[in-house]
This record gives sequence, C-alpha cells and structure tokens, in this order.
Amino acid sequence: MGEDAFEAALMIQNLWRAIEKEEYGSLKTMFALGAQYVDPVHGAIVGDEAIAEHLEGLYTYAKNRDSVDFMGGGKFELMELMDSRSGTFTLCEVCEEGEKGWASWQWNGFRGEVDGVSVYRLKNGKITYCRDYVCGTLLLMEE
Repeated sequence: MGEDAFEAALMIQNLWRAIEKEEYGSLKTMFALGAQYVDPVHGAIVGDEAIAEHLEGLYTYAKNRDSVDFMGGGKFELMELMDSRSGTFTLCEVCEEGEKGWASWQWNGFRGEVDGVSVYRLKNGKITYCRDYVCGTLLLMEE
C-alpha cells in the first residue's frame, strides 16, 4: 500500500473516530476549505466549516428529535437511523486507492439494519469530497 493510500485510510478512520467520540471540533481540520459533502437526505454542503457544523448538527439534532424534514417532502422518523440511544453505527471496512477511498458501514437500530457506503476524495491530507449512500430500504416511516 502506498503512502497516499495509507493517508487516505487513516483520514477516513480518523473522521469516523471523531464522530463516534463526539469530537466535532476536529472535523473542520479534516476537510479542505472548498470541500463538498453530499448527504442523502439534506443534499450538498460546501466548505470545511459548513460540513463540520452540518455533521455536528445532524448527530446532535437526531439525538433530540423524533423526526426530520426529508427534502421538504414531509416528516419522517429518524431515531432508528441516528440515535445512539437506540442503535449504533459500525464501520465495517475502509478501502482506498491513492487519494480516493470508501467506507462501508452499518446502522443497527431497533428496527433492523441499514447498510451504507461513504465515498471520499482526498488531496494534500484533507477530504475534498464525501458522499454518503444508503443501501436498500431506509427504514424511514412517514408520519
């Protein structure tokens, strides 16, 4: 494995570790200034500070709410996907090739399992692009 690949894998693992430990202050330093994060529910977020704020807000919000607006199309239950009191994220695998990488993960909640994949691009030791994909049924239920 080349040095770039090692750095990509390490950066992805560090991102997951920071979120798991709720060390949101360190997220901004992991993303490039003009980075883009594409969330399957909220769409594209641009910029290191905006991404860090979004990720912190997303996890904090989910812990304190029973539902979330889904692209303006109504409210949906979110607790089984995000709330640490009712389930957990598990980082399953991290793979990389140069400055590109992906992580497979699984959400285990009271309604079952949800598989997902996050795709990353890195440059100069910073994440420049991240997109999350949720596989299969989202287990979202309309209110």
